[in-house]
Parts: sequence; structure tokens; C-alpha cells
Amino acid sequence: MAASTLKKHLFDSTITLSDGDTPANTLEIPFTVGDLTIDNLSDDGRAHNIYDSKGRLSERVVRPGELENPSGSFSCQIADFSDATNETALDFLMKTGSFASNVGTLGTGQSYTLNILISVAGVSLGDPAEHTALIPHARIKTAFAEGEPNTLSFSYEGLGGMPTFT
Repeated sequence: MAASTLKKHLFDSTITLSDGDTPANTLEIPFTVGDLTIDNLSDDGRAHNIYDSKGRLSERVVRPGELENPSGSFSCQIADFSDATNETALDFLMKTGSFASNVGTLGTGQSYTLNILISVAGVSLGDPAEHTALIPHARIKTAFAEGEPNTLSFSYEGLGGMPTFT
């Protein structure tokens, strides 16, 4: 399959959270502002330790080290904090309101984690397929900021290894 020649931008993507229930509860994050980032991507998901011998480059050794998790952030405009029947992003992250029974993706007794699916339009833009990035077992934190409009900012660490890209 040939690579797409059409550049994608913030209006072409969605961010969907899913929990570990069967079937999974999902929420497409509403009112996103187009500032999604995925950081710490590497071929092996590891830090690299550099060992120098008295500053001599000819004796430098670079070895794989500890695992590094992908991380990143995104934000959305907020219309409501919580609602017992309607779906809000804050409820999904806090396991409150209509998402009080959400289940973490890592299972019972472990930290509450979610899967993050980033979908980028493909077929509607002439590509042979849709494009996705799945960040498994993400531990997500959020912050609220008052403004015009009010916003929620999310930061995450993917605890399930490097994202899967399609």
C-alpha cells in the first residue's frame, strides 16, 4: 500500500478512550482542540545509556537501558464536569457519574488505566484505509482551567509499551 500524499491536520482526527470492560465502555472526547502529542517514541521502547571513557568519542558505548513509556497530552473544551446520565470526559477519567462502573484495562487490583485510540481519517480523504494509533494501558491525569472556554488538559503515560500504528 502506498503512503498517503495528503497531509492530515487537526480536523481529521478523533480521540477515543476505552476501558477494560467486556464489551468496552468508550467515549470519543468531545470538543478537542487539536493539540494531541505522543512523546518518547522509539524503536525498542528503551532509554539508551551512554558510557564514555574520559570523554573520548572513539571509546563511547551506547547500550539499551530501562524501559521508557510513551507519554503525551491533549485537551478539550468543557461543557460540564459530571452528569449521572450524560457522558463527560471527566466522568470517564474519574470513574464517576455515568461511568462509575468503568473497569481499568490492567484488571482488578491495579491502577485505573484506559486505552487511547487516535483515529485519523483516511478513506474519506482518498487513502485506502483509516489510520490509527493505539496507546494501551494509559494512566491519564487531568487538569481544569477556567477561561474562554473552560478546558480540561490531559497528560498520559502509556504503560503497555509502544503504541501500535496502522
